[in-house]
Amino acid sequence: METLVDTPTSQPASETTKQSAVAEATGVHSFKYRAFITYSHDDRRIAERVHKGIESYRIPKPLVGQPGRDGPVPQKLFPLFRDRAELSSSPDLSAVIREALAQSAYLIVLCSPAAAKSRWVNQEIIEFKRLGRADRVHALIIDGEPDAGSTERQCYPPALRFAVGADGRVDEGKPVEPLAADMREEADGKHDARLKLIAGLLGIPFDALRRREAIAVRQRRRNVQLIGLAIVLLAGSAALASYVAYTKSGIADQRQIPGIRVDRRETTLDLSGWQETTDADIANRVKKSVAVSINKFTIVRTHDYAAKFIHIIGTSSGITPEVDCNDRCQRVPRDSGKESRAPNEWNLEFDISNAPLDERIEFAFNVSFWNAFQNPAQWWGGFRVLHQTKLSLYSIQFPQARRPLPETLVYYYVDRREHPYDDEIRSNVVTDPDGRVSKLTWEVPYPDGDRSYRVRWDWSK
Repeated sequence: METLVDTPTSQPASETTKQSAVAEATGVHSFKYRAFITYSHDDRRIAERVHKGIESYRIPKPLVGQPGRDGPVPQKLFPLFRDRAELSSSPDLSAVIREALAQSAYLIVLCSPAAAKSRWVNQEIIEFKRLGRADRVHALIIDGEPDAGSTERQCYPPALRFAVGADGRVDEGKPVEPLAADMREEADGKHDARLKLIAGLLGIPFDALRRREAIAVRQRRRNVQLIGLAIVLLAGSAALASYVAYTKSGIADQRQIPGIRVDRRETTLDLSGWQETTDADIANRVKKSVAVSINKFTIVRTHDYAAKFIHIIGTSSGITPEVDCNDRCQRVPRDSGKESRAPNEWNLEFDISNAPLDERIEFAFNVSFWNAFQNPAQWWGGFRVLHQTKLSLYSIQFPQARRPLPETLVYYYVDRREHPYDDEIRSNVVTDPDGRVSKLTWEVPYPDGDRSYRVRWDWSK
C-alpha cells in the first residue's frame, strides 16, 4: 500500500540516530519487526503474498541456531510490518510509519514501475536509510527493469538507486547497487527470489539456504514415508499394506514433487478439424471430428528419485485419444475416482531416470481427441498441473465455422471443486472481422500444483 509519510520533522535526526545505535548494539532481537515491507498500492496483492510467504517459511532445522549476521538463525522470520495490515486503526499514519521503521531490522522494497514513481515508497526508503541501515535494505524486483533507460520501465525508486545523506536528501552523484532478488522468470524466478530474500534477512549465504532446503524437503518426504509405513505395520493387515503402498506410490509417481520442475509448458488446442457429429457417429465411434492438443514442455529433473515425467490427458469422448510422442512415452489408463477430472483419463509417462540432474529436458508431443466438444457440457478446454511450474501458456484455435463471442469466455480452475479464477487474467484474444474469437492465449505464471485450469466458451450464440 502507498502510505502517506511527510518529510521527517517530528523527531530530531540526532535522537533517531541514537535510538538506532542502541537497537543495533543489542542485536536484531531488540527490534519489534524483522522487516518493514514498502510497496506501491498497485502491488498490494503481491505484497500480501510476499508477507505471508516469508512469515510462514519454515527455516531448515540444521540452520536454526547457526551463526548469522544478527546472531543465531531463528526458527521463523516473524513478525513483518506491512502497513495495510498494521495501520487500520491508527489515527496518525506518519508517526506510526516512523516508529515501525525504527523498530524494523530490515527494509524490503517491492520494486516495480509503480513503486519507482511512488513518493511514499521513496520516502520510506529515505527514512530507513537515515537510521544508518542502508546496508539492511533488500530489493525484490517484481516487474520492470532495474537499469531501464526509460522512466516508464524503471523499477527502482530514486532513494534505492542513490545514497541518502543525513539530511534525508538523495545524492544522485553517489549511485549505489541495492541488494536485490528478482522474481521475474528470466532472472531468479519466484522460488529462488524468495529464498534469496530470506537468506538476506537471515544473514546467511543463499546457496547454503538452498542446499539445506533441498535436504529438508527430502527428509520430510522420508518422514512421511516412515509414518506411512508405521501405520501399515500397526494395522497388521497384509492386504491393507499392499493397497496403501500401491496408492501412495501412484500419487508420488504422478506428482513428482519436488523432483521435477517445469520451466515452461505450451499447449495449443487446435479445433480447426472440429465437425458436428450425429448420435450415430458417436455411438458407432466414427472418427469424424478431431481436436489436436499440441504440447511443448521444458522440464528440469531436480532430484535423482524422479524417474518419470507424467502428463495427464482426459476426454469426454468414448474414443481413446491418439498420442504422437516419437516413442518417448507410454499411455497408461488412470483409475476413475475422486482424483479424476474427466470421464476418461490416461497418464502419458516419459522415462527420465537416466536424465542428468539440473539440466533442461525438452518434450514435444501431440494428442488427437475424437468427437469431443459436441455439446455445451464439453465446451471447455484446459490443462492440469502436476509439477512445480514457472509458466504455462494455453491456447485455443477455434474452427472457422464455430467461434465464440469474447464475452462468453469464462476462466476458472478445478481442484476438489470448481472455483472462479480470481487472479489477474493474462490473456490475448484475437478476433475475426465479425468480432468473434479466432484464437486466445492464456498465460498462467506459477500455476498451483494439482489444479486444472480451464476456459469455458459458448459458441451457440
